[in-house]
Amino acid sequence: MIKDRAIAAGWIAGLLLVISLVLIFTKPAQARYLKQAVNNVLVEREYPFQLAAHMDRPRGKSSLFGFWYSMAGTSDTMFVFAFFRYGALVICGARISAAGTVMEIIPLSVHARQVFENIPQTVIQMHIRRIEAVISPLPGSPTRNARINLAALTGGR
Repeated sequence: MIKDRAIAAGWIAGLLLVISLVLIFTKPAQARYLKQAVNNVLVEREYPFQLAAHMDRPRGKSSLFGFWYSMAGTSDTMFVFAFFRYGALVICGARISAAGTVMEIIPLSVHARQVFENIPQTVIQMHIRRIEAVISPLPGSPTRNARINLAALTGGR
């Protein structure tokens, strides 16, 4: 009985180790494919900017789950992240100025565009505060408001 439990625990530990190693070693490929997909969406919606290169996460503070990218032709950055809303994954990009403020939140998938206008402003502000807390130089910096890109939601771009 104890031997069977030890074997099962060993299998579980081994699978978790293999899964974590695969995730760690495939991160550059994941970042590259995500950059290509986001750039395709930005071109399709006629945004005047593109993602340039994957960046390392900001160090020294707890990090958010997502990917950081520099933007071509500007000093802005973009944080691509996802969250669950209405039972589905909502993929968004936060365009961040060089000063460290979130300038806009851009829904990056068809589903995200559909549900984005129904997401309460408090949820969006919570994500903005979390992103700005990671990148802000001062821990007590005031909350800044992001401009929600309504033209992208309505298909005006």
